[in-house]
Amino acid sequence: MMPAVINGYCDELSGFPGQTVTLRVATDAAAFAVHVYRQGAALEGPLLSTSWIDGAGYRGEEHQPSDDWGKPGHRPDGQPTDGWNALALTLPGEWTSGVYIAIFVEGSGGGGPPPPPAAPTAYASSGQALIVVKNPWPGHESQVLYKLPLFTYQAYNAAGGMSIYTGSDVSLHRPGGGTGGVPWDVKYFDPFDREIPRQVFAKYDSKLIAWLEGHGYRIDYCTDWDVHQPDGPALLAPYALVLSVGHDEYYTSALRAHLESYVAGGGNIAFLSGNTCWWRCQFAEDDPLRMLVQGALRTWSDAEVGLPEDSLTGVSFRNAGEADRDRVSVGYTVQHAEQWPFEGVDVVDGDQIGHDDGLVGYECDGAPFERTAPRPVAPSFPPGTGTPPGFMILGTGLTDGFNDPKGNRAATMGMYTQVGTVFTGATTDWPRVAALGDARVGKITRNVMDRLGGNPKGLALLGNLGDVVACDGFYTPDDEFRHAIIGTRDGGVTELFYHPDLGEGRVRVADQTGLRDLAGFWSDDDRYRHVITAREGGEVWEIFFHPSSGIGQVKIATVPGAARVAGFYSDDDHYRHAIVATAGGEVIEIFYHPDHGQGQVTLGTFSGLVDIGAFYTPDDQRRHVIVGQADGTVTEIYFHPSTGVETAEIGRVPGLTRVSGYYAADDGFFDRRAAIAADDGRIHEIRYHPQFGIMRVVLFNEEVVDLGSFFSGDDGYRHAILAIDDGDIDELFFRP
Repeated sequence: MMPAVINGYCDELSGFPGQTVTLRVATDAAAFAVHVYRQGAALEGPLLSTSWIDGAGYRGEEHQPSDDWGKPGHRPDGQPTDGWNALALTLPGEWTSGVYIAIFVEGSGGGGPPPPPAAPTAYASSGQALIVVKNPWPGHESQVLYKLPLFTYQAYNAAGGMSIYTGSDVSLHRPGGGTGGVPWDVKYFDPFDREIPRQVFAKYDSKLIAWLEGHGYRIDYCTDWDVHQPDGPALLAPYALVLSVGHDEYYTSALRAHLESYVAGGGNIAFLSGNTCWWRCQFAEDDPLRMLVQGALRTWSDAEVGLPEDSLTGVSFRNAGEADRDRVSVGYTVQHAEQWPFEGVDVVDGDQIGHDDGLVGYECDGAPFERTAPRPVAPSFPPGTGTPPGFMILGTGLTDGFNDPKGNRAATMGMYTQVGTVFTGATTDWPRVAALGDARVGKITRNVMDRLGGNPKGLALLGNLGDVVACDGFYTPDDEFRHAIIGTRDGGVTELFYHPDLGEGRVRVADQTGLRDLAGFWSDDDRYRHVITAREGGEVWEIFFHPSSGIGQVKIATVPGAARVAGFYSDDDHYRHAIVATAGGEVIEIFYHPDHGQGQVTLGTFSGLVDIGAFYTPDDQRRHVIVGQADGTVTEIYFHPSTGVETAEIGRVPGLTRVSGYYAADDGFFDRRAAIAADDGRIHEIRYHPQFGIMRVVLFNEEVVDLGSFFSGDDGYRHAILAIDDGDIDELFFRP
């Protein structure tokens, strides 16, 4: 059977800017052209257009759904057929990562350039092909990776006359790929969105992408095929947050394992999706693009598989169900409104969100819980067998009125942390309702994005100082300037001071022969700037200065083996604190005051100590030291003169090379911060609070000599000062 007009797909499934990809095309048109659009805040383009192409060379026929349509195969009636011809398309090198849609237009050829389609859309039943463009430098422009559910698109796609759901193996090399094709269940219309069939890109993904990019989020993109590959862990590692959106139903063992190891390593996932990771799919050994059905397809909770998806997502389709017809409108009843996902959301426990817009459904997932409980709690299961320990239910939506309710008959929005944090919206329709403009669902989505690592960031070059030994930074609220303090191998201690509106400057404040490390802070009782330095021979010095009063320096102690230093001011007693770490792992506090003298106390000894950071928290008047060790352990020492010294492990970062710490005064949830650099180039931040626990993000990807971090109260930005091996001093600024 000849194609109705034009069909095509991308051989490579995804590519990079500057790469030449192969479109496989079949048409009965005399001539055709290709126009490529990008799905951003709107459908942008055309960004690339071809000239007219003679259709005579592209007379391919329809294949069996299990065939690779680019190779000789068989028609649905069993007759042999040739493969589809190739059309090379070079992706411009300046393109950003994104979801691109190749739209084919037919014509007679000649007569000037091909006109673009009159009304391009993110979905059409034919004439469109998905091209996903990845970032060749992952984790630089964005710390968010959006994983498109290509496996699910193609499982439902009925190109060739059949699909997984009608008993056929299916190839990923078939027309449609989410932006085209007709799903097998197109007969089941959605009362909340009648125009677009389910299981295609435009139903859920394009809506959330438009919403996210319209709100200024920078996103990198890939497909689940990319994460499934052996190098999937390396693809994921540079990112703070992975997004699973809409209907993300089909997972291979490798795809799931790579996501689980990502979370175990501190990565975060937001499942703004439902019916997630329901089927365990496999691909043929002799054709790795052919998804198998007979004897291979099992649900993850099937006894033969024995690894329920709840252990990754926290929830399961078997506890909620679906309403694929005659759908009733259900929302979430909120609980734990005091938790961070509800920050700035106008709700209290017992309120409903998304009810009028049918937030829960059409397919949704749940955790088991006692439905009559006033504040339901998810039970804990042994690792790998169900909902993880610590899963917090944030909302429940009863599915009794669905045409196919399952198990506990309740969708559950929730979250858990096991090194990385996993949030689940637990419904396919989360992106649709967010895109409709629901203020509460939208704000929760922004909280999830911002807290788990998608918050807006900027990077600025402050200067180059050559052979850098150490750096730190602080903010002075008296003039609202930011300060980067840089130590160089020649002993120079230089201040780079800057303000987003008032400009910047540079001054060399001291020379310290044998400089090993430095730290900086501000004291509000005298408004002086302070730099603590460690020098060869164990000398610990303070440099103090003020723009109007000049510069002074004094040796405050000799600590044998002094290697790393940190410093802070405590406004409860107006003391200055120099924290010194020795080569032997001792951590020593030197506390001093210009009028009351000084003292010294040992806070602890840590084997393999690599670096320290320190800060003061005015909410509880505790002093804090962040200790980084060679095995990756990150420990907090917290203490007060009247209550003594305590320690707690707050994380592990393999390959740890440097640490820093600061207090984010405007954050009511995670106001203690530890920034950590690792030898793989990743810069992590551990965010924590005694009441709300611990959260991890990857801030950036850059190999550094040293780093410092601080908060600026005038604009609420967080800042990381990064000293690069070539002498560049960068500022990374971000919020929240």
